[in-house]
Amino acid sequence: MKFPKTVLASLLGFSIMLTGCRREAPSPAPENVTLLIEDENRILTLGFSEYLAGCIFAAADPSFQEETLLAAGIALSSQAQYCMQNCEADFGADLADRGDIYPDWLSPDELEERYADQYPEWLERVSRVAERAAKECLYYNDGPAYTPCCRVSSGVTDDGGFTYLPALKLSRDPDSPEYSASSEYTCTAVRKMLAPVTGSVVLPADKAEWFSEPQYTKNGTLRCIRFGGSLENRMRFMDMVMEEVMRAAGNDMAVLVKTNMRDGFKGGMEIDEAVQVAKRLVQDGAHALVLSGGFVSKAPMYVMRGAMPIKSMTHYMNCWWLKYGVRMVGKWMIPTVPFKEAYFLEDALRFRTEIKEIPLVYVGGLVSREKIDEVLDDGFEFVQMGRALLNEPGFVNRLRTEEKARCNCGHSNYCIARMYTIDMACHKHLEEKLPLCLEREIEKLENQ
Repeated sequence: MKFPKTVLASLLGFSIMLTGCRREAPSPAPENVTLLIEDENRILTLGFSEYLAGCIFAAADPSFQEETLLAAGIALSSQAQYCMQNCEADFGADLADRGDIYPDWLSPDELEERYADQYPEWLERVSRVAERAAKECLYYNDGPAYTPCCRVSSGVTDDGGFTYLPALKLSRDPDSPEYSASSEYTCTAVRKMLAPVTGSVVLPADKAEWFSEPQYTKNGTLRCIRFGGSLENRMRFMDMVMEEVMRAAGNDMAVLVKTNMRDGFKGGMEIDEAVQVAKRLVQDGAHALVLSGGFVSKAPMYVMRGAMPIKSMTHYMNCWWLKYGVRMVGKWMIPTVPFKEAYFLEDALRFRTEIKEIPLVYVGGLVSREKIDEVLDDGFEFVQMGRALLNEPGFVNRLRTEEKARCNCGHSNYCIARMYTIDMACHKHLEEKLPLCLEREIEKLENQ
């Protein structure tokens, strides 16, 4: 059976509107699902309707009418099935309880604590609804529709980037008690309320400068006032931090700021914006800039370059599901970027052209005296090294006497594999004996 042109499911604090969706299921819902309990790093296996019951509790008040709970349950069933078919889970389970792209879920222990003596009654009611919802699903283009459901929405929704989830306002919400309210505060009170967030940041004397023009979502709700969105808005917090840092540093301490030239992943900051950020840091009083690049959690090898030692990395991981996930699919998840000397130099020269007021520190791929001399000759006042000095702590001393000095780093990146769990150390300077499998991996990577 097909729905009418528009299907509307609504709760007291939640609304979705689905356009062009249908309800019949091409395939039945799963009987059981596996669920990652993220805080505990454990995986549960439970019936799909049992899982939905925990999601309904998280999304709606169990005292709502059963048909209202059912609307939420169908939306949550659709969302869960969408995630199972379309989200690349790297944690060894179908779903997670973390409530980002996945539905929020409450465990029986959490529910018993929340509802106490009423829990058995509510559990029976919600479980009955969940069994009905598990048999339903909203489909779009022959697949489950993504239908996020939340406990509170203030009567409005956003499309979330999905054409079948248009922004919606509930017409009855303005009639709700305390739908809108206004309050007046003295300047002193505002400063006091902001103090836990802003610390000792001094607000401008002109109150009009405390807030910028507000930005709104498609449905008219407030998105942000001062921070986020445009580059100018995103830099405001940086300005506040720099103001505090420069005040604390005083006149007897140099302030060097490490800044990205590119983030190294699609959608990240590119060089034109990064130059503007660097110029603002100059205005904020920075004494020198360290020119880096990359975003470790999204594009680690853009930062480091060279081989990605999967076996070494997983050997030192503490989180078991991450360890085995990376071991199985890490070579596809974390693409390598070939190492070359001074791999950030081309971008850094752009910054050298644009910024003349303060010294610039070059970092990235310096392993030889010859390349260091080239970088200094290009106008950089300082250079920074990391892995070269892990490989050879006395390398700087050798640079003084040898024109052709070069460190012996093989760029297998064993040091990177262990730096977040133990310490950053070169495999050539360890007291302990490495497992044979790691020795073989290092040898293979360094002989490629």
